[in-house]
Amino acid sequence: MIEKLEKHEELVLSQEVRRKLLAISPATMDRLLQKEKPKLTPISRSYTKPGTLLKHQILVHTFADWDEKRPGFCEIDLVAHDGGNPGGVSHKLLM
Repeated sequence: MIEKLEKHEELVLSQEVRRKLLAISPATMDRLLQKEKPKLTPISRSYTKPGTLLKHQILVHTFADWDEKRPGFCEIDLVAHDGGNPGGVSHKLLM
């Protein structure tokens, strides 16, 4: 992963840090990062909140009522593809 991140300029490492990262075992890395991981984990992944403004104006059908071949039929899923960063800003890792 280090090589791919460096190739795409998402990670810049000194030779010493790079050597140490390539030599460390996953178990040791997990142990060293144990206190930091909870800080990076988002509390909630859901950014879509239910609203009442249009709730009574939009007709919702169950699966039995839907006619997918009827003109105007539309099905939408709301999914956040932001990796937990709703601001959309990419952060480069510098070490």
